Amino acid sequence: MTLTVSALRVGLNAAFFRAPRADSDLVLWRRLFMAGVIASGCGWRASGWIFLSVAESLPRVLVVFISAGMTAGGARSLAPIHAAFARSLGIALWRNQGTSFSWISTCPASMA
Repeated sequence: MTLTVSALRVGLNAAFFRAPRADSDLVLWRRLFMAGVIASGCGWRASGWIFLSVAESLPRVLVVFISAGMTAGGARSLAPIHAAFARSLGIALWRNQGTSFSWISTCPASMA
């Protein structure tokens, strides 16, 4: 799923740079860009839930680091469009307190 979304986003970027466009067309391109950002964020977030949804602490820490890394990596490219960055950050952090971050309460080191 993530590869498909990434391929579609690359195709969208290529189409944007090839197509002649007026200022009025930018609203459509921005909406398409936002749809790609949301689909990509949901894909990465779902992969954390699907593939690393375990009770052990170490894989949960891995999910937290992957989510943080993906968010930090996207910050530079998404910063010019504040709404895109806000949505990407929201998707990355959504329900982390109940899934990925709950490793803190079950980690043996936190009980010391």
